[in-house]
Amino acid sequence: MRTSKKSITSLLLVILTISFLSGCANTEPELTAPKFEIPAEPKSFEDMLENPNSVVYWAWKKSADQVIKNTTSKAQFTVEVGPNTIADNTNPDGGINLASRLYLDFEKQIPTKFVYFEHKDVDWAQSKVNEFHGRNIQGWQKNEANKMCPSEDQCRGASAMTSFDKKSALVIVGSSPTGKTTRNNTEGPLEAHEYTHIIQDSQQGKYLGNLPRWQVEGEATFAQNAAVYFDDYEKYLEARESVIGTLVYTVKPDVEWLTEFISPKGGYTYGGAAWDKYDGARIYDVGMAITEVLTALAGPSSTMQLSQLVGEGLSYENAFTKIYGVKWDEGVRIIAQILVKVFNS
Repeated sequence: MRTSKKSITSLLLVILTISFLSGCANTEPELTAPKFEIPAEPKSFEDMLENPNSVVYWAWKKSADQVIKNTTSKAQFTVEVGPNTIADNTNPDGGINLASRLYLDFEKQIPTKFVYFEHKDVDWAQSKVNEFHGRNIQGWQKNEANKMCPSEDQCRGASAMTSFDKKSALVIVGSSPTGKTTRNNTEGPLEAHEYTHIIQDSQQGKYLGNLPRWQVEGEATFAQNAAVYFDDYEKYLEARESVIGTLVYTVKPDVEWLTEFISPKGGYTYGGAAWDKYDGARIYDVGMAITEVLTALAGPSSTMQLSQLVGEGLSYENAFTKIYGVKWDEGVRIIAQILVKVFNS
């Protein structure tokens, strides 16, 4: 997206010197002197509509501040690797711990097992899924590993799942030759994405699925890059571009398209069937862009609080109004307008 290339010149590149190990910062960050003008921090949706260049920077900055403040992860996890597998990421701790630090106020410390497998170990991975769900396994879950990993090189996805009582979680992660060459699979974003889903699930409880699909995947997609690249704005922009480029340059959504996508006229049902008519990538890239707007305004905790309030029984629309101070319909309209300006900046 042009915002992440062209608008860099209008933003301050803040270089943070951070030392961390297993999610724990050892020193306080040191900020260099400003090199570019920082856009004014948005205090309202109207501010972002007037100055769309503030959105991306302040979404990243407020998330970076949260990770820096929360120096210790509370994540409880173990890692298993298939008997014939070399995992794409040989040090997954970083992404998991950074996601925990980003949403530390919502961390319920659910013991989580990360299972890595290549195509040759797909049956082994499926056995882990079967064992995790036991008698409660659903029909579609009985083929989860095979769906994720149909061949040696098409084995790069991941799937996060929590137990019915929310006392344990499992993440299965495909590994492949191509995956071993990508930042997303080797530097921690994939793990941060999936662990964000575990935190979301822990908040939603029995109301799991009562949020827009773009909220669930968009927040996790934002978190995967904001958490892992909290100390490097340039890398955040590069990772963001890899997610959002097709949306900006090919789809080119307008206000009407975005309004319908954010809040379908027919409403949305459990499971999010309202978004089935769109390319599957849209719940990730549009969802990430919406999450940036909300985070730039009220910080990363605000978007996870949506899951928390829905888990307490509020509708998503009422939870939105409670957190952001505007009615849902009004919020949808102005977010769509902001996004068009961000995409064209």
